[in-house]
Amino acid sequence: MSDTLHREAVPGAGLRILVRRFDGGVTVELHGELDITTAAALDTQMRALCFQYDADQVTIDLTRLDFIDLHGTTTLKRAARMSGHNGRLTLRGTPPMLDVLLQVAGCTDVFILARP
Repeated sequence: MSDTLHREAVPGAGLRILVRRFDGGVTVELHGELDITTAAALDTQMRALCFQYDADQVTIDLTRLDFIDLHGTTTLKRAARMSGHNGRLTLRGTPPMLDVLLQVAGCTDVFILARP
C-alpha cells in the first residue's frame, strides 16, 4: 500500500515529481524532463527525503522521464551522496543512454539499477 506524500510541478518547465511512501521506503517518480532548468527542484526534494530515509529505502523511478541531461545526472549522483549510510539509491527504469552515461561518469557504484 502506498500514499502520496508530495507532488511538485516545476513552473514553466516540463518536470513533475511525485513522491510515494510504502512499507518504510519511498519512491520518487519523475515525469517529463530533468535538465538544467528543473534539476534544482529535484535537488530540493531529494535533500528533504535523504534526511528522512536511508539510501536503501529510496527508489527513483525514471520510467516516465522523457529527457535527462548532465545536470540531471549530477543531481541524481548528489542525491545518492547525500543519502550516505554507505547505501545506494535504486534507479528504476533507466533509459539505455543514461546507463551508458552513468558508466562513463563512474557513477554505477552509487546506484542500484533496477529494471521495471
